[in-house]
Amino acid sequence: NPSFCGTDTFAYQLQDDGLGGHASALRSSATLVTVYVSGPNEAPSFSAGPDQTVPEPSTGTTTTVSNWATAIVPGPTCEQTQTVSFRLVGTEFRGAWSTSDRTQYSDRTLLFSAGPSISPAGTLTFTVPADACGYADYAVTATDNGSPPKTSAASNLRILVQCSNDPPVANADTFSVVPRSTLSANLL
Repeated sequence: NPSFCGTDTFAYQLQDDGLGGHASALRSSATLVTVYVSGPNEAPSFSAGPDQTVPEPSTGTTTTVSNWATAIVPGPTCEQTQTVSFRLVGTEFRGAWSTSDRTQYSDRTLLFSAGPSISPAGTLTFTVPADACGYADYAVTATDNGSPPKTSAASNLRILVQCSNDPPVANADTFSVVPRSTLSANLL
């Protein structure tokens, strides 16, 4: 079996040809041999969870999704002692982040003040700062600590922070004018 790994045993005996003055062939007692077969390191696998959608927070909010990654397998049976870590690589980002003008940014670090990250147990965690919204797409892979380390096929994850319709804010202003003149001002 080319993909076998683990322990196997076999027994053997030695026997001579019965020559040299012996009337019959002589046989040794049976000896047991144990062999450990380690196969090549194989890539881990996992089942990706669903895309995540959260509302735009008014204060920084941490989201934790237990078991986002499930069926985490480091490899075949003989690789079950290996550990698996997850990596997220951003592939696309669109978002806005500003409490006053909804300025468009192209830097995904503004959508998350922490994370996103996935623990070895498959828990997804990320923190969205106040008034941030937009989305980020990630390619998620799992890597084992075998020799050499192997990486799974990528799965996709989109995190959508839904924009809310924030009410406009009026700022109190004071203006001075001279009599019989026109006042022109920006009240935003």
